[in-house]
Amino acid sequence: MKTKLSYKIIIFVMAILLGVLLSSQMKQDLEGYSQVSLKSVQMVKNEIENYKSQISDLNKMIEKKEEEVNMYENTLNDNGNISDVLKEEIEHMKFLAGYKDVQGPGIILTISDSVKEINYGENINQFLVHDMDVQRLVNDLKIAGAEAISVSGQRVLSSSEIECNGPTIKINDRTYAIPFVIKAIGDPKVLNAAINAPGTYGYQLKEVYELELNTTVSDFLLIPKYKEDIDFEFVKPLEEGE
Repeated sequence: MKTKLSYKIIIFVMAILLGVLLSSQMKQDLEGYSQVSLKSVQMVKNEIENYKSQISDLNKMIEKKEEEVNMYENTLNDNGNISDVLKEEIEHMKFLAGYKDVQGPGIILTISDSVKEINYGENINQFLVHDMDVQRLVNDLKIAGAEAISVSGQRVLSSSEIECNGPTIKINDRTYAIPFVIKAIGDPKVLNAAINAPGTYGYQLKEVYELELNTTVSDFLLIPKYKEDIDFEFVKPLEEGE
């Protein structure tokens, strides 16, 4: 009887010791872990999403290059000339960059100074066409989806300047006087509404300041190419993979 009781006591003591050892070990393991905040978790998620985006961009770049390689290989297999393909690509890039004459439907916008009689106390500058007016009209046409724009025969690119030069304005470093003729290729109805709809800047120039502003819708417009060279002082191309 005493032997059984001794065994029970021994087992009970060992169980207590085992529990103490386990709790001590768990405490040490928990102390080895640092607290993780929601902010750090979000930062890790953002990094993962960033890496996923970079991987996706790289995959798209690889697919594009594979398509180009396949095109060149098919050209060679068909006994074609790669130089012809490259010439076509160059011509296409010139087209996109504005270095090709283009045609299409659109509108012709002519704007000139007001011919109204200036009353005493009125500011004459309010009734003259300024470089800002031409720039605003060009921007409205761009927003309306114009795919090609020219001002007084000068092709408007992202690098083109429209600035005041006394009673004239400078466009692509060329000087022009009124009337200014703006041509824009795009959806004629949308472009026309962007200039003449109530509340637009063109409507304000015509109805409030009484500038001579006329628009003509055309199914065929010819807009010349950009004829100057673009020299960049600070911009340089970003190499793939950088």
